[in-house]
Amino acid sequence: MAEVRFFGCREDTDILVQWIFEEGAWLIPDIHYRMSKYAEIHDLGAFERYRKQTNLFFILAKGYQRCPLELQSIEKRGKRFYFVMQRNGGPAIHLFCSQEFRERGVAFLGLGSLSYFPTFWNTITSSNERVPESLKLFYAKLLRRIKSLSKKTTVSGRVYHVGEQAQRLQEKGIRLDIRP
Repeated sequence: MAEVRFFGCREDTDILVQWIFEEGAWLIPDIHYRMSKYAEIHDLGAFERYRKQTNLFFILAKGYQRCPLELQSIEKRGKRFYFVMQRNGGPAIHLFCSQEFRERGVAFLGLGSLSYFPTFWNTITSSNERVPESLKLFYAKLLRRIKSLSKKTTVSGRVYHVGEQAQRLQEKGIRLDIRP
């Protein structure tokens, strides 16, 4: 699994997501759906609304999407809902957004990540396939964008990227939480 871990406050994430939209890609929020149809996010306003419900989003683009994402249904407490099955369809790049929180009176910024799996289940051909080179290239562009908007830091032997606004929060006392 290809993955980069980063700390980005809301402003840092908004800058990255706006760039994703400008590159022609869009997001699918990882939420519970009432129907077997997922929402597509194409602008920051919609992203902010869904961000209140989830930290995980699937990045899709015409350049590498081979098939629709698969939705699975489940019943919980007498209610049926649908959710996106990771690795089924797409393929997609996963964006997990950092989250600010407080624990015992101390402000923290949680770890975010950008990742993709090397294979995906093609929902059209019903076969496991390797992700296309175009997804790897888009991921590499995203990684370059993250690096250009952040500084590298090493904690306990692992490398993380800290966004410019998150750095300012650090200067004001917020702590980086490296727990998974």
